[in-house]
Amino acid sequence: KNFNTIEGQKRRHKDLITLGRKNCSVNFADLSISTNHCQIRWVPRLGFILEDSQSRNGTWWGLTRFSDFRINTPSQLLEVQEGDVFKVGKLNVTANLIFH
Repeated sequence: KNFNTIEGQKRRHKDLITLGRKNCSVNFADLSISTNHCQIRWVPRLGFILEDSQSRNGTWWGLTRFSDFRINTPSQLLEVQEGDVFKVGKLNVTANLIFH
């Protein structure tokens, strides 16, 4: 399932967007997704950064399970750009970033 927008609605970006099954900015009704699966956060001078939240099924970028990486320095952060697709559990998510 591709999400060009979140549940068909465009939302204004926040400094932190959490994705998961429950109590997140974006909630998915899919058991392959952890309660608090991953987050996209705004980092000044770097842009939007994707981080896995130690999810059970991982956050995938292409064929690489992103949660296998250990983030130690800003150069190791994964920048998310408009139209990028990443996998959360079994779902493909398309980044639709809106700047205001």
